[in-house]
Amino acid sequence: MKLIAFFDRYFEETLAVLLFSAILLIGMEQVVTRYLLRSVHSWAEEMMRILFVTLSLVSFSLCAKRRQHVKVEVLQLA
Repeated sequence: MKLIAFFDRYFEETLAVLLFSAILLIGMEQVVTRYLLRSVHSWAEEMMRILFVTLSLVSFSLCAKRRQHVKVEVLQLA
């Protein structure tokens, strides 16, 4: 029972961190290989897009679990 409670508490946070880290690492690797090695991976852009959509869905789920709202501001009022 404790394992299930631990899994329920930390799964979404851990998954969000892993997805964000993967996006960051793939993006950095793409820049390095493009400018230093003069080669481009055909899968990197698509993989980053898929990971970003997955991260968005996990983040929305995490906000719902915490009873918070997602807020996107275009203009910041002073």
